[in-house]
Amino acid sequence: MSNQAEIPTPLDAAQVTQLIRGRRSMQPVLFEPGCPVPDALVRELLENATWAPTHKRTEPWHFVVFAGAGRQKLADFQAELYRTTAGDKFQPAKLEKMTNNPLLSSHVIAIGLKRNPEVPEVEEVAAVACAVQNCTSRP
Repeated sequence: MSNQAEIPTPLDAAQVTQLIRGRRSMQPVLFEPGCPVPDALVRELLENATWAPTHKRTEPWHFVVFAGAGRQKLADFQAELYRTTAGDKFQPAKLEKMTNNPLLSSHVIAIGLKRNPEVPEVEEVAAVACAVQNCTSRP
């Protein structure tokens, strides 16, 4: 057994292409119940996000992870906010999704942007989008 850390085998172009083209968004109702994502993997993915390019190195992204009981607090908060602000546009099905969807996954990651006024807004938005792409791309 060696004391040296294993060096990962680099991906070839076909593997990178497969990762990019095979990534899909999934609705919470398609998540596999009882199959939590390990906290360490969530941390790794968010670390990947922080390697996104930013103009003037502003790193405008901000992530909040809801896990465990935090998912229920999120569900309660957003459902109550919707109940009190929807007015005539209130839809019972939408309220049900807001109440149930956070509980269908082991983690919910909220993504925000903390803007630097010295950088055009569109560049900050693009940086956050790049961070999200980094976060969702992993072999």
